[in-house]
Amino acid sequence: MEQYLNRIGYTGDRTPCVENLSRLVRCHLETVPFENLDCLHNPTVFSLKIEDLLDKVVTRRRGGVCCELNTLFNHLLTCLGYEAYSIMVRITMQPGPRPISHQCVIVVLDGKKYYCDVGFGGPGPKGLVCLDTEEVQHVFGEDYAARWDGVVCIISKLMDGQWKPLLQLIDVPGNEMDFTVILTYCCGHPGAHFVNQRSINLCHPGGFSAIMNNTYYGLRNGEKFSIEVSDEELPELLRKEFGLVK
Repeated sequence: MEQYLNRIGYTGDRTPCVENLSRLVRCHLETVPFENLDCLHNPTVFSLKIEDLLDKVVTRRRGGVCCELNTLFNHLLTCLGYEAYSIMVRITMQPGPRPISHQCVIVVLDGKKYYCDVGFGGPGPKGLVCLDTEEVQHVFGEDYAARWDGVVCIISKLMDGQWKPLLQLIDVPGNEMDFTVILTYCCGHPGAHFVNQRSINLCHPGGFSAIMNNTYYGLRNGEKFSIEVSDEELPELLRKEFGLVK
């Protein structure tokens, strides 16, 4: 656990509380990138065994996709004494039927449930969302709202002045086999996004940096940027901006 905490740069108090949980999430998002490079280059090496995830993320200082990063984060939280469990998620920001293709972590603190996600490379919450209030929540410059319908919780996001359903959470604890199915689909199905497009994302205090295929883009100091990079330039960019060595 010490090496994992060092990997994400977390220091200080470890008492389970909302403030420390929020710090853990942000530390993770700002040090461990979401990245699908193995989906593109090594599609048979996936494992959700904790020892394998620690080797990949901590020892080899790689990132990963949602099931890898959130499985490992769930393990860390449990070791720190949090009441945490992983659930399956349907991403609903695009129209039409969508598969259950995402994993997040739910943490229970003082009788309230919190959405934690260190493995969403897209427009998901980059911090805690309390699921037990319908009030608008401001999360690192973005607005979210949660609404329950039975065991399903819908997280909506304010985008371009309109509230749009972003995530459909199924509040039933999943197991390793459930998430292995998701991982196999996301990183093995020929029609899956991660098999066909390079996708990397890393948060930082002033915004984020990302790569989609050969486009390097992001937000720094309130300014958006977008740069096309060649295949030859990618390795150095991955090393310098995302801490990744492939």
